[in-house]
Amino acid sequence: IKLVTELSKAHSLCVTTEKGIELTLEISYFKAVKASLVKLEQGDIIKPKLTENQLNERMKQIVSNTVISEEVIDVFDTLNIEKPDISILSDEFLEEVKRTPHKNLAAELLKRLLMDKVKVMSRSNLVQSKKFSELIQNAMNRYKNKAITNAEVIEELLKMAKDIAENDKSYEELGLTKDEKAFYDALTADNIVKEIMENDILIQIAHDLTESIRKSITVDWEIKESARAKMQKTIKRLLKKYDYPPKNQAEALEIVMEQVELMCKNL
Repeated sequence: IKLVTELSKAHSLCVTTEKGIELTLEISYFKAVKASLVKLEQGDIIKPKLTENQLNERMKQIVSNTVISEEVIDVFDTLNIEKPDISILSDEFLEEVKRTPHKNLAAELLKRLLMDKVKVMSRSNLVQSKKFSELIQNAMNRYKNKAITNAEVIEELLKMAKDIAENDKSYEELGLTKDEKAFYDALTADNIVKEIMENDILIQIAHDLTESIRKSITVDWEIKESARAKMQKTIKRLLKKYDYPPKNQAEALEIVMEQVELMCKNL
């Protein structure tokens, strides 16, 4: 405990250097074990005192959890699974994860991979990234609360992986670009909008929004309030042309404007 405390202080002085960055994960591992040992020593975990065998078993659990939470030991190596490209979670890879006997690690592994996918998605599609993030967190919360088993949470996460993959390609079916699809998702975030407005109109709005932003964006958009105000005025005028949002659906406009902000930042 004393050595890790000293190590942490030393590392904080050089954490941004090339060597410091190289050692970050390894040092994080020792910090995680130290934190767990401190809890054991203070009696936060063990009441009453554990036997040596029980203590060893508890330490195995701590190390197992550290593998996931600190990302120090490569989980893929532990499960003997080749690390995939997160942009393409193939059926073969997902089936391999499903078959692994280490169900607790498999569940955490899937969660991490899916959240990585959602993080990438959040840079371009506000609505879908929020939707999948909530689904993943909900599944993991039920799993941690023992409302569902290892096998059940893995099945749910595997289904989400396939849903995300299908969502990645859904823009092609609508004849839209990825940016246009993000606006389509924002426009139809409220299902009532889809019931009120024709789909062809919503697709056209998504196309026009993307084109309008590309033509109107300026390099000083993020720092000049006047540029932002002009952009918002342009977008609202365009939406009004199509009578969007429908009556009593004012909150739908807020989601569209958030997607506008996101696209402008990307551009």
